[in-house]
Amino acid sequence: LVELEESCKILEEVGKAVRTNQPPDTKIRMQAWRARLPNTWDDISVWNDLLKWRMVVFQMFVDAPIHNTDMKSAMTFLGDHEKTWSLLKLSEAARKQGLVETSLHSLGQVPRRSPIDVASAFFMVREELLSKMHSGKKGRLLALGKLGRVDLDKLQPRQRAELLRLKGELFKMDGNSAAAEEMFATATSLSEMKSSECWASWGKFFDDKLQQAVIVNPERAAVVKNVIVCYIEAAKLGSNNARMLVPRILWLLQKEVTVDEAGEAFMQAAESLPSWVWLFWLPQLFRSIERERRSYFRGVFKRVVSDYPQASYCILRRLNNAYLPNAADAASASAVKDSIAEISLDAMNFVREKHQAIVMETDAFVSCLVDSFMPTLEQQMQAVLKTNLDDVGMCDASKKVPEFELQNLIKSIAGLLDASTFKSHPSFDKFESKYGKQLAKDYSSESLSQLRTAKDVFALLAGWIAVLDKAMPDETQIPLSQLNAGLLDIKGSQMELPGQYLSPYEPSPEQHLRIDRISPEISRISRPDATAVRIRIRCSDGTKRVFAVLTSLGPMARCDEKFSQISQLLNKSLSKHKPSRRRGLQLRIPSVFSLTSQCQMISQVPGNCSLDSVLADQLERMHSSSNRLALQHMEMVVSGKFSTQEAFSKMQELVPSTTLRHTLERRVSSTSHQWALRKRISQQHGMVSLLSAALTSAAPAPNRLQLSCEAGDVFVSGVRPSLLPDGDLKSSLAVPVRLTPNLQRLFGDVMIGGPMLSSMVCSSHAVCHPKSSMYDLICHLMEAEMSIMANKLKQKALPLKRAEEAAAKVISNFKQWSPPDFTDMPPADKEEILKRPVHWNLKQVLDKSKAAAQLSNMPSHWHAWM
Repeated sequence: LVELEESCKILEEVGKAVRTNQPPDTKIRMQAWRARLPNTWDDISVWNDLLKWRMVVFQMFVDAPIHNTDMKSAMTFLGDHEKTWSLLKLSEAARKQGLVETSLHSLGQVPRRSPIDVASAFFMVREELLSKMHSGKKGRLLALGKLGRVDLDKLQPRQRAELLRLKGELFKMDGNSAAAEEMFATATSLSEMKSSECWASWGKFFDDKLQQAVIVNPERAAVVKNVIVCYIEAAKLGSNNARMLVPRILWLLQKEVTVDEAGEAFMQAAESLPSWVWLFWLPQLFRSIERERRSYFRGVFKRVVSDYPQASYCILRRLNNAYLPNAADAASASAVKDSIAEISLDAMNFVREKHQAIVMETDAFVSCLVDSFMPTLEQQMQAVLKTNLDDVGMCDASKKVPEFELQNLIKSIAGLLDASTFKSHPSFDKFESKYGKQLAKDYSSESLSQLRTAKDVFALLAGWIAVLDKAMPDETQIPLSQLNAGLLDIKGSQMELPGQYLSPYEPSPEQHLRIDRISPEISRISRPDATAVRIRIRCSDGTKRVFAVLTSLGPMARCDEKFSQISQLLNKSLSKHKPSRRRGLQLRIPSVFSLTSQCQMISQVPGNCSLDSVLADQLERMHSSSNRLALQHMEMVVSGKFSTQEAFSKMQELVPSTTLRHTLERRVSSTSHQWALRKRISQQHGMVSLLSAALTSAAPAPNRLQLSCEAGDVFVSGVRPSLLPDGDLKSSLAVPVRLTPNLQRLFGDVMIGGPMLSSMVCSSHAVCHPKSSMYDLICHLMEAEMSIMANKLKQKALPLKRAEEAAAKVISNFKQWSPPDFTDMPPADKEEILKRPVHWNLKQVLDKSKAAAQLSNMPSHWHAWM
């Protein structure tokens, strides 16, 4: 309707021009039309309807009955110029949606009556090249022929550089490496303003050579250097895709054997790279400081902590506490040049001198927070037992627990009992006399070796968790008298609210919220993976933000920060994937901010509850618990009196399959809000199940989904890679998504076959997109997890190649669910695949997930959720 109204006014101006022989005043409306276009993810029919209508209007400019020759030429030029612009935009939209024929057809309709300006001519040539580039070998030959007929001298340097870059891409696709390298080199030298696309393409050319293993030493070192320099130059010039390749740069500097030359080039090039580019990759940068080649990153490390102390100080503080636990260590650190301790101490001293007020306020805040909510010894021990309970619950109940799992259990409990921080706790003597000796006896090698099956180990762990649970405080609200007096007296002015730097884009610290004070409304909350309290922080703008403070962190909780980063990268890929953007798919994740190695802050919204808390409320009314039900199921399986499906049916009788849906209906009264919330839950569950299945051997447990009925939203917390001692991923289960009866009744067939299935297809496609940089981030994640596992098992660190193999397996898991790539696929195979719907693979998975035969084979601690 707006277009029709404006079209009438434009035609009135044309009629007025015919009567007065004066040019029509349409400049403002033409600018508005150019600015108001469909979304890039809208279907091509939407673009076609709008732009074809506008071209009808522009044709009226050409057909206007004007007798003055000069006026007629001006009107014809104006109509043709706007029509050309619209056709070029339609061609671009069609190409980006993979409609090559439609794109070329639109280019063929560009009017030739009036001379085309240089900018439009360049855009036409560029669109034609990009369309033909992916049309097979014949299309690439036609594109090269078109390029040979273009007069490059008439173009601006930046336009010439872009065409030469595309020519290099064409040569690369045809396997002519020498010509491609020459074109990329010429393109980067031609552009006066330095084109980020040219540098990124040149870097990708060298990177592809590395990954294809077509070069060996000593040439390899030079190619690694070229990859790093090209990517840094592209990131420096504003390429968002190149900024997402920072993990690739860090990985190459650690993985390659001979990188001295590349390391020096990195240090020189990184000096001019804006320090905010590193903020999103701070965990990887700090991890690089802990590795062997840390000297390459010293300059970048110091500049980042200096420019953005609010984002990096707590991580730097954790690094110092890990490697400099006392003053004697700090004194000896300066004697070892480029050691971890020396680099971190140097950075810490620099930050304290330059940002004294921020450091003092942050230290006071963190210290008071940690001291106020220090977990009891019972809570610390219970966190360790719950972690081991989850691992044992994944084992076959009728078989012995694997030896490495038993050793891990023994070491984790003995390590906690022997820890200096544990022994220095004020109530250690009381804990030792009441529980310590019996714990050491029950979890000794001799005692555990006498337990015949995983069911016996599970029963031992569940029994101790129940014993320690009785020692937990009953009250929900925490009395103010128990808190550190300094916590409520803090009046902030410098420290920013946590979680404002967790974005891949340039931050604006001057607009960030700052902490004003802690509100006295503090309460305990239930978390299966940590001891948690809920606090409210009053901010500088007068609003209150809710956070969960987690202590006694288990491995799953410690993995939340890494999962948050992977989720944000997945969301970035989803935002570029047009079907995902059309559906508004985003993985909802809370902001996670680690204050110390054993203390985290996680953002929350009012009314949060996890799915397993719904189950806990139901079981409490039955005077039971989830661990007791899991043990009951194990006993049925081990006894041999029941088959797995019969045991499954017995468990279903204990917990009605309507529990979750009825809980949701009680909390959300509006039917439309219930529908919207169920849709969001199904989408989030589908995406996190897919991500979890690729990273681990198990679907996410119910506590990974947090419902917020008040805000009408769903949040997802982390999943953890499941690794064997040799660094291999545990074999993926046949059914990665577990649609238990409760979840089936909540979603229904409509939700499972609609929002849930589409979100899984879109997620797998987004991860497998060529421009996605998930692989390199997963390499870093796997390396960090393997390092943690090696330290825990006291074994030698695994080579970096094992992390690459694990990451490749994760990506291959995504590819088996992703829509296929038809490039270079034989016609017969392509014809067969095209007969199937795009979601065929994942639909098979979801159909199996609902079958009782598959659900009955789930680990016993999942049967409590029946």
